[in-house]
Amino acid sequence: QRVLSLRFAQRQVHKRYVAWVHGLLPVSDAWQCIDLPLITDWPNRPRQIVSEQGKPSQTRWRCTSHKVADHISELSLEPLTGRSHQLRVHLQAIGHPIVGDPLCALAGWLRLPFWPCVAYMAVGKLARYLTMTGFLLWVV
Repeated sequence: QRVLSLRFAQRQVHKRYVAWVHGLLPVSDAWQCIDLPLITDWPNRPRQIVSEQGKPSQTRWRCTSHKVADHISELSLEPLTGRSHQLRVHLQAIGHPIVGDPLCALAGWLRLPFWPCVAYMAVGKLARYLTMTGFLLWVV
């Protein structure tokens, strides 16, 4: 645990998330970038909002698949900055909120349990299944 915490502090951990989002996006191997500044929405904490007065925030993403019948797409996501709620706010800002997200979900849309991330963590050659917080990490 201490080694992992140290690697995070030294920015030696690369994070990649997988999320199902509302809407159909074109499947592509090319990465795109959401570059929108975020700030705390003080009256509605812990929510964050896009604002010119916010801190710079960048998220790389690409669509890996979609389910046409359910009108949802699977995205790979890489936060380049580490703002609170960055992925969910960025995806909502481009019109594709995470399926089942209790903070950003759209009323009347398909409701699934909130599971924005792949349930695997890899550190070096060690891989472990995580049921609740699941994310993919690797040390650079």
